[in-house]
Amino acid sequence: MNSSLLTGMKLNALSQSLHAQFEEQKEISAVDIEILALKIPEAADTDQLDYSESLLQKYRKCNFALNASPCYHQAVIRSYLDVGQQSRLIYILKKKYEYGIFVDDYSANMLMDWFLKAKNYPAAADVAFEVSLQEESSNPITRSLSLISCLQFLANAKPEQLNPPAPPKEEDDGKEVKIKVKYIRNDFFDHHFDLTNPQRLVGNALAYFCRNDSSGVGTSCFTMGMALLHENGQVMVDHLKRVVEQKVKVNKDVIAWLEKLPANENAAMDQQVKALIEKVKAEHVDADATPLVSHLEKLLGAQLKQHESKDIEHLRGLIAKWAGERDQRYQKEQHRQLVAKKSSEIEAQLKALEEKEELLTFFKKEKDIVMTQWDGGIRKEPPPFTEEEMELKLMQRKHYKTYKKELLPKPRHRGPPKPRV
Repeated sequence: MNSSLLTGMKLNALSQSLHAQFEEQKEISAVDIEILALKIPEAADTDQLDYSESLLQKYRKCNFALNASPCYHQAVIRSYLDVGQQSRLIYILKKKYEYGIFVDDYSANMLMDWFLKAKNYPAAADVAFEVSLQEESSNPITRSLSLISCLQFLANAKPEQLNPPAPPKEEDDGKEVKIKVKYIRNDFFDHHFDLTNPQRLVGNALAYFCRNDSSGVGTSCFTMGMALLHENGQVMVDHLKRVVEQKVKVNKDVIAWLEKLPANENAAMDQQVKALIEKVKAEHVDADATPLVSHLEKLLGAQLKQHESKDIEHLRGLIAKWAGERDQRYQKEQHRQLVAKKSSEIEAQLKALEEKEELLTFFKKEKDIVMTQWDGGIRKEPPPFTEEEMELKLMQRKHYKTYKKELLPKPRHRGPPKPRV
């Protein structure tokens, strides 16, 4: 934010300029929207924030949105946190089609840390859901923060937050209503991107982040995730068999969710699941009564000592790199716009010259213009006259007035009137 490129611009003037540019050219460059995102903290009121936010939506519809740099996503997230608009930021993150803002490891860590310290567990869980839907779990700190966010939300959420009531159905009056649609979607549910229920989103996140973790904490989180997803079939049977065979100790918090599993329609499968749950409950529960969240917080502390300083240094290097690249891209964009402006001016001048030349040379080239309609294939039927007839017609029309005057009889000269006798 200390670069001369940013300090020399004002949010109000920049947003108005970009709005006019979009209305005229239907495009906003990647570097311009990045600068706007960095200037959002200068918004004086919510009206100015709304105006800037509308430009983020417009940019999403441009071809330049494909060239958005990682700095743009970071800038939007940091700017909304700086102005205290966390709820609006969560809404923007969820509306990928409208805004196209994605979290990375650093922004996700920052957001979840912010919300966990504020005890805003639903918002922290929303960030964890976004990380799991993007299928990013390489950073151990991000993974631990996501698990803590999900478990804290699960522990502190009200029943209606976990399972919101279904919207009331409209009364059927018996009348058939036909609605015209462009296409019909296939009725398909992928159990990942189509999830909307908060409880199942928590289960999906827990299962995703711990899918390859064979430790006691990882197995406990994965088992809880499977239970929240209501996996009461063969998948759950295979998983519980692995727990029994590998003699893994699961946390006691998991058992409560396993006991809430709905019954399977297949009676034999349902009995098998319940038998395995009883065996895990009897032989494979960890004697340590420490809550699962406490184990994860302890693990997070060790990971911070190992990776925090490296991540901070890496982020500082990225910010410096982004600043240098931004200055270069801004100069290139200025040059591109200048070339485009000069090109449009030259094209307008050439068009004016062509129109003027067409007026000056019309009669000389009229024969070629008329005959081109058939020679160029514009008209399919044969011409109603030959080329020689066309030339004669043009000559007659050119000399029509002179030819007509020569044929008129000359008026007789009348002298003074004769006197009457």
